[in-house]
Amino acid sequence: VIVSSIALSITLSNNLFVPLVVNAELLQRTGTPALPRRLIGIRRLSIAVIILLAFAYYRIIGETYSLVSIGLLSFLAVAQFAPALVGGLYWRLGNKKGALWGLILGFLTWAFTLPLPTLVEAGVLQGTFMEQGLFGIAFLRPYSLLGMDGMSQFSHAAFWSLGLNTLVYV
Repeated sequence: VIVSSIALSITLSNNLFVPLVVNAELLQRTGTPALPRRLIGIRRLSIAVIILLAFAYYRIIGETYSLVSIGLLSFLAVAQFAPALVGGLYWRLGNKKGALWGLILGFLTWAFTLPLPTLVEAGVLQGTFMEQGLFGIAFLRPYSLLGMDGMSQFSHAAFWSLGLNTLVYV
């Protein structure tokens, strides 16, 4: 838990927070002796937030789902980066806009087909969309998207989220 939290906080700070802080420092045109202390503070705060969010999610979902199910859910979230990564390595016509929109649609589909139903089944959220579909449209049920039945919830989510992600990227 500690190693993964530190790795995730470093990733978040390097790719999300550092550009924001550096741009804010450049806009203010002040000296940057406080920058290293700010970055360490940001990393420490992000470690604490990550651990607290993970613990809260475990407390909410832990009794309903096994650790394996939560791991599969997380693995499928990380798998959303695969189409853009493989496309960026091997396909010369791929571009940033396609990768970004593919990731956005893939993550939204993943969130609709996996984490959102787990929160409903755990009793955190109330929703009739599990049986009736989103906005009452039967084709928009999380475990039977567009009327496709017969797969496990993880297979279904992987098919739709990665499929739409790849399609939009291409």
